[in-house]
Amino acid sequence: MADASSLTSLGHNAGAQCVASDVNDSGISVGTCSPPSSAGPAVAWLAQAGQELSLPSLAAGRSCHASGISNGGQAVGGCVDASGIGFAVVWNPGPTGNGVLSKLLPRPGVLGLLADVTTQATAYNQAGDIAGVSGSGSAVATAVIWRTGSTTAIDVSSAGDNCVPADVGEPTAQASPAVLMNCPSGTGTASPVIATPGLLGLYQKTVLTKASGASYCVVQSMNASSRIMGTCIFPTAPTSRVAYWVSPASTATAPSLSVAGTPVKSVGDFMNAQGNIVLHYQTADGKSTAAYLVINEAGVATSFIGIPALHSGTTVGATGLGDNGLVTVGGQNASENAQAAVWNPASPGTLSPIALFGGGSSNGISAVSKSGAYAVGVADDSAHVTNAVVTTLP
Repeated sequence: MADASSLTSLGHNAGAQCVASDVNDSGISVGTCSPPSSAGPAVAWLAQAGQELSLPSLAAGRSCHASGISNGGQAVGGCVDASGIGFAVVWNPGPTGNGVLSKLLPRPGVLGLLADVTTQATAYNQAGDIAGVSGSGSAVATAVIWRTGSTTAIDVSSAGDNCVPADVGEPTAQASPAVLMNCPSGTGTASPVIATPGLLGLYQKTVLTKASGASYCVVQSMNASSRIMGTCIFPTAPTSRVAYWVSPASTATAPSLSVAGTPVKSVGDFMNAQGNIVLHYQTADGKSTAAYLVINEAGVATSFIGIPALHSGTTVGATGLGDNGLVTVGGQNASENAQAAVWNPASPGTLSPIALFGGGSSNGISAVSKSGAYAVGVADDSAHVTNAVVTTLP
């Protein structure tokens, strides 16, 4: 198999051992480095011109991590403050290229009473709106959203209901973005919920309709067409099935997928702008491997395609999906080391490895840009240094 593309190191300006977490359609990457010491803090970074720039922290000597970046250039992550408390943060584009830090504030309570004490970001959209949870001192959480340019938490769930945002829709000229969440059902399972802005901009929750016969469902992502992807759990085999909603008002479709005539358990991983889905399913020998599910405009699954492995007898796990249909995976190569590869549904029988870096033995992709033009991840080199890396996908 010919290599799909080569990896470029983003350097070590922010630390000794580095990983890349996300990349946007402009090729701007974010990630985190550990220092060349046994006690120093983790350092978040942004690479705009191919080299890491350390991002500001909430307090000297305290750790930060950068987990995502929008197409608008907002980097999302978390930092620990001087008291050792963690907060969601955003680094907005700044004149020096290394970001202007803002702490995303918790819910303030009433007149400062019963105010929450911590925040965590769990999802964001390409416009830079961030959703997450605001936590109380007794570890009770409320789902919130921080709109682009604001650090004020806006409730998107009922106070203290422990809902957790899974994705954020794109805003329109008329309305704030919808927020996709998983909420406790009260019976030990989960309820898939979408929160949409209503009267006076207050968010209202709607429970999505689970697939016929399902015990419950969870949601994972939502695209700009308001298609939703997740997984439903059933009382009979296959007990786990990838699921999708063609709209928030629809009933979930959870097809029973088969390989060689045998139904298989499946779980949804990624969905792109076209509504196509990457999933993983359980093989006959109990392993897990990746596949691609084509969904047409009418919401009908028309093709279920297994993604080939790097080496005979092994499997692959999906790590990203672009709007161009490219899928990144990770698996074992012939040397039994971890290696990333790219799969194109236009050539379903071909898997193209991503070349190893600097004499190292392994690499991995952690994220793909929304368009599918770029991917980032991690690779070791011949000196066993962990490098944050970026590549342009073919």
